[in-house]
Amino acid sequence: MLGIGQSMSSDVVIRARGLGKAFELYQRPLDRAKQFLLGKRGKYFEEFWAVRDVNLEIRRGESLGIIGRNGAGKSTLLQLICGIVAPTCGTLSVQGKIATMLGLGAGFSPELSGRENIYIAATALGLSSAEIRKRFDSIIDFAGLGPFIEQPLRHYSSGMQARLAFAISVHVDADILVIDEVLSVGDAAFGAKCMEFIRNFQTRGTILLVSHDLPAVANVCSRAIFVDHGSIKADSSPADVIHEYVSSTYASTDTGGTFRTGVGHEPPDVDATVDVPGEGQLNPGAQWFGTRGATIVEVAFTDSNQRPLSLVRGGEQVVLRISARAEDDLALPIVGFIVHDRMGQDVFVSNTFLSHAGDPIRISAGSTFVGEFGFEMPRLKAGQYSLCVSVAEGTQENHIQHHWINSAILFEAAPIEPIFGVFTVRTPLNRIRLLGSSQALQSAPAKQE
Repeated sequence: MLGIGQSMSSDVVIRARGLGKAFELYQRPLDRAKQFLLGKRGKYFEEFWAVRDVNLEIRRGESLGIIGRNGAGKSTLLQLICGIVAPTCGTLSVQGKIATMLGLGAGFSPELSGRENIYIAATALGLSSAEIRKRFDSIIDFAGLGPFIEQPLRHYSSGMQARLAFAISVHVDADILVIDEVLSVGDAAFGAKCMEFIRNFQTRGTILLVSHDLPAVANVCSRAIFVDHGSIKADSSPADVIHEYVSSTYASTDTGGTFRTGVGHEPPDVDATVDVPGEGQLNPGAQWFGTRGATIVEVAFTDSNQRPLSLVRGGEQVVLRISARAEDDLALPIVGFIVHDRMGQDVFVSNTFLSHAGDPIRISAGSTFVGEFGFEMPRLKAGQYSLCVSVAEGTQENHIQHHWINSAILFEAAPIEPIFGVFTVRTPLNRIRLLGSSQALQSAPAKQE
């Protein structure tokens, strides 16, 4: 049952209960014909459940990220919410007007011009002819296509089609904005324009964003779900859901059956002597995953005098030591870290791969080792941050993740100056010089006594 605009709780704009969608898959065209002729007297297809038993509530003003592997059911879930396909089972209620961007050029005619497609697509999204005429110039201006607006859509690049689709959708005055991977195409300037609109829309509407761009999900969304094989596997903050998704991605490549997940510090099977200055700082509630061919046993984040840090200041020298034990022989070990902000976005990253690429270190099972990083802390925006640490084996492009600990170290950045980007760096050379001008300032003559 699909109820668009039905009465619900004032805060809940989308509610799904036991929602499912199955498609009929036929091996041969003849089987489809038999099914059409015989109806319920025979079954000549296999059922494929693209969405299965989804229970979901989305509240007004939420920005929900939807992540998962290709074919997981993300787009089908959005199509159900938008009323494009009907559910096979369950109930779905949606309250409010939806603007959809479900794939590049969806609903466009390649033989018609951009101008003609604006009228067709905007009409499909619920605008009247008078409303389209009133907003037409603004749509063209937002798309920024210039004279191409009069050309057939078959001559448009993927980025140009994305510009047109987004420009139409932002002029619909919707309550709910549904975006399926459209932001992954287009140039940087168009992407910035889209993000500015999304930020403004968040103050008045609800957003559903499907994307493989995990930093974008962390940046835009207040909540996320991980969809796998048509079902919701995780529903929480973007940082936690992204951790579940990354863990699942590595687990899918494990052929040895040793991949595990957990929470908190788990010591190695045999006591290890590790080189950790002062007291260890490993977060006892940190989530981890990996094959455990190596185990991180302690992490220390200190200043240059080996004093543990919980409050850092931009410009100070810091040292990160990741101590581990090899449970198996390691041919090409890599130790690395990521600094995340409070939303789970990557701030900066480093690992040991390039340092040993020309002379790989081999570590025998039972050995302990320490990955060490010394660097000047960038000038971060004041706030909470975390360190994700890991031990892997292989190359940067193709590796086994032995032990990945999310939020292994928690720390705060002290406010020292206004920060307008993600962070700033120290610039010893920082000045203005006047060149090639007859009006250049001259040194004042020495005062005569």
